[in-house]
Amino acid sequence: MNEIQITLNHSGKMQGMQSLSTNTLTNSLCTKNHQIEGSICAKCYSQTLLKMRKTLQAKTERNTILLTKRILKFEELPYVNTLYFRFEAFGDVHNRTHLINYMNMAIKNPHCRFALFTKNYKVAYEYFQHNPIPTNVNIILSSLMINKPISVDKFIKAGIKVKTFTVYRKEAVAQNNIEINCGAKSCISCLNCYTKNDIIDIRELLKSDQKKGES
Repeated sequence: MNEIQITLNHSGKMQGMQSLSTNTLTNSLCTKNHQIEGSICAKCYSQTLLKMRKTLQAKTERNTILLTKRILKFEELPYVNTLYFRFEAFGDVHNRTHLINYMNMAIKNPHCRFALFTKNYKVAYEYFQHNPIPTNVNIILSSLMINKPISVDKFIKAGIKVKTFTVYRKEAVAQNNIEINCGAKSCISCLNCYTKNDIIDIRELLKSDQKKGES
């Protein structure tokens, strides 16, 4: 079989990190969310990037096929030579099989701390209701709407420990005295999303507003 492709070299805030991503163009949830006005997905850069870079599109689609069609054997899952790793740098979980393969990959790599960012709340909730989150994994529910944190009451009631990640506009931050606690500039120097800590709600300033502040 073709091997799962891991991204070893990132730029921007992900510089120094490793990740594994799938194709947003063939993810029905990503396509649906991309059409929602006011959502962070409406600003999705990966859709544009994948259309421009056909090699990257082929790579992520190969990962999609490998990870979503069947539960892989442990020997088919990659070993990662790093301390911190992100599942879906710019994609999302497609289905339950995909999620299981990610959790098994984390189990195979106990030396590494993983973060999974997802807006596929339904699949995450239904799976983790009956299956524990591996101790080296943080599940981060990414808020769909800008300035509006997702409610995790259902997860809390079910005993599922998750973090949230919400993007805010500069105006909302000022008006509501919101603390931005995402390192933003560098994931590897922040690690709030990857380590076990008391930070439950992670907040990032919208990238375009970050650039305004720099100008």
